[in-house]
Amino acid sequence: MESPFRLLVYTIVTIAIIGLIYILLAPILFPVEDNIDAINKSLKASETGLGKSFPVELFVQEGEGFAGETFDSKFRNVVFQCNSASLCCPREKDCDLAIEWDNRILQFNKQTTVLTTTRCDREFDLSTCTIYAGIDPAQVEINSVKSDEEFNLNQSLPKFEISFSNTGSQKAEQTEIEIKIFQRYLEDGRWIEKVVENSKESLTLGSLEPGKSTEATVTVNLNQNGEFKAKIRVSGLEAGFAEKVVQFSAIGAGDVCLPAYCDKPSFSNQVCTTRCHCQDCMSGTVCSELLLKADNLDLGLHPDINLKNATPSILGSNIVDMALLANMCPSDITLKEPSAVAGEIGFKVKNIAGNPIQNSFKVNAYLDQQNIGSVDVLPNEIDEDSEVIKSIIVDLSPGTYSVRLAANEDKTEKEDDYANNSVEVEVIIPVPSESEANMFENPTNIGPCCGLPFELIGGFVSDSGTSITLREAISQGKMRADFVADGLGINARMQNLTADKLKVRIPLGQIYVEKTRQAQNLGSAWKDRVIEMPMCGVWIGSTSNACLNRFKNLPSFHKYDVGEIIQDQSVISALIQGDQSRVWNSIDTVSLASNSYGNEGNILAPVPTDLMNKLEFTTEECQAAGLGIIPTCDTWEPLDYTDLLYPDLITDPDSIDPAYCTKP
Repeated sequence: MESPFRLLVYTIVTIAIIGLIYILLAPILFPVEDNIDAINKSLKASETGLGKSFPVELFVQEGEGFAGETFDSKFRNVVFQCNSASLCCPREKDCDLAIEWDNRILQFNKQTTVLTTTRCDREFDLSTCTIYAGIDPAQVEINSVKSDEEFNLNQSLPKFEISFSNTGSQKAEQTEIEIKIFQRYLEDGRWIEKVVENSKESLTLGSLEPGKSTEATVTVNLNQNGEFKAKIRVSGLEAGFAEKVVQFSAIGAGDVCLPAYCDKPSFSNQVCTTRCHCQDCMSGTVCSELLLKADNLDLGLHPDINLKNATPSILGSNIVDMALLANMCPSDITLKEPSAVAGEIGFKVKNIAGNPIQNSFKVNAYLDQQNIGSVDVLPNEIDEDSEVIKSIIVDLSPGTYSVRLAANEDKTEKEDDYANNSVEVEVIIPVPSESEANMFENPTNIGPCCGLPFELIGGFVSDSGTSITLREAISQGKMRADFVADGLGINARMQNLTADKLKVRIPLGQIYVEKTRQAQNLGSAWKDRVIEMPMCGVWIGSTSNACLNRFKNLPSFHKYDVGEIIQDQSVISALIQGDQSRVWNSIDTVSLASNSYGNEGNILAPVPTDLMNKLEFTTEECQAAGLGIIPTCDTWEPLDYTDLLYPDLITDPDSIDPAYCTKP
C-alpha cells in the first residue's frame, strides 16, 4: 500500500507534467490563424448586419497580436478600440496590463481570454469596421415605433413614438434619432420612392446607461398627400445604429395636385408618345385631366405639339403617357444591342421612323456627362427601317463603368433629344494580368547604369534632415516615377536620375491625383515616409493611404499624378488615425468639395520610369560612386570601342570580359 507522502509526490509530478504539456501545446491547440479566421468571420457578419455588434471570444497567447492590414481589403477598412480599464493600456502607451494598442495594432502582453466585438458601417463601396477588445461596447437597439397608419394633415402632422435601449456594456454617448420621409408612388406597375424635401428631422438625446431604455416622440413636417415611408435611424457615438421602416398615408394637405412637365416625344411601339408627369396627385385620372388642359410651354413642350387631342394612358398617380400624331416625332434614331469588349463599345444604329434621315449625325459616348468618344453616322447608312453596326473606342483605366451612348442628330426645332436615342452600356476594362502587375514590382530587361543593371531597392529610412519632398524631387527633375493604386495602397516605382544618393520624403497628407478623375484621389496616411536611393538606384514599394472622394470609385490599378499636400489639420488628424470614415467626415466637415478634393493646385505628372534604356553618367561619376566597371577576359578580339557599353572604362584590352568582346 502506497504511503500518503508518495501519493502526494505522484500527484504533484502529474500536475506538473500536465501543466508542461498544456504550455507546450497551447500555441498548437489555439493558433493565431484560428483567431484571425474567427475575427474575419465576425467581420463578414458585421458587413451584412450593418450597425450591429457581433461578439467573438478569443484565447490569445502572450506576444500574439493583430494588425489592421491583416483584415483590410479593397472594400474594407479596419480600426481597433480597446475599452476595458482592467485589460487595456492607454492608447499608444506601454504598460503592464494585458493589451497594448493603437488604432491599427492590438498587442497581447499576457495569455488570456479576451472578448472581441466587430461592428461595421458602409460608405458607398467601402465597409468601415471597428474591432473592439475588452468588453461589449455600447449598442443601441430599437424596441418599438408607434404611429398612425393615416394622418390627416388638416388636423396634425405625422409623429412617431420611438423606444430604444442600450444593450451593450458601456454607456452610449450622443444618442440621436433621425427620420427621413420618402414618397411612394406607382410607375409602370412598380413602386417608386423619392425623398421628400425638407422633411428630415433629428433629435439628440444625450447618453444612455447600459441596459437602460428611453423614449422620445418626433414630429415631421409634411405638406403632401399620398403614400409615404418613414426611415427611422437611432445611433450613438461608438454605439452602432439600428433602423426601422414605417409606412403611412397622408390626406388633407389641400388641392396641391399640379401638372409638372413632359418628356420630349419619342416613338414607343411605333406610336409617337410623350411621357408627362404631375406633382402630388392622388389619382392618375386627375393628373391626366390637368395635363390635357395645361399650356404646352409650361410643360416644356414645343408650341407645335398639342396635347388637347392626345390619347392618355395612365401609368400611375403622377405619370401619364400621351399618344400624339405621328408628325410630332419626325424621325427616330434608336441605339440597340450595345456591348463592350475592353475599351471598344459596339452597337447598332437603326432608323425606325417613317421619314428618311436627312443629315449625318454623331453618336457620342458619355461618362458622368463627359464626352469620351464619338463616331459619325451617314444618312445613306440607315435608310428607312435599316440599321448599321458602329463602334467607339474609349480610353479608360481598369474598372467597371456605366457609359451612356446618345445619337445627337441635327434635328428640327421640335426636338433636341429622344429618350430612346440614348442607351446605357457597361464597360469593363480588365485589371492587368497577374504577370503584368508582377512586372511592375519585379521589372525585367533592366538596362545599364554605369555598366551595371539598375539596383532595385525597397524599404524606408529615417530622415536625417537631408531629404527633399516628393514634389521637389519631381519638379527639380531628380527622379522619374510611376504611381499605381489598387485599393488604398500606392504602389510606387521611383528612379534616381542624379549622380549621388537621393533621399526623398513622402509627407503625411501627400495627395495622389487619379489621372482620369474617375477613381478616388488618395492621401498619404499614418506618418511621413522617407526613402533613399543610391546612384543608379530604383525604389519599388508601397505606402498606406486613405480615399479622399467619397462619391467616386475605389482605385483598381489606376495611374496617379502627384498633387498638393493637405493643410487642414482635421483631415491630417484623421489621416494619422488611418480611419477611412473619419477622413471622409473631416473633409465634409471643413466644407471641402469632397467630390473633387485634391484636384486643385499644382498637379505634377512625373516622367515615367525607363528601366530598359541606359542612364548616362560620365566615367568619373560612375567611378566616384564605386560603380565603374573594368571588364576582364583572357582573349581580346579587336573591335570598335563605340560598340561597347562603356568603352572609356576599358583600361586593359587584354583582360576584357567575353560579353564585351563581341559586338551587340
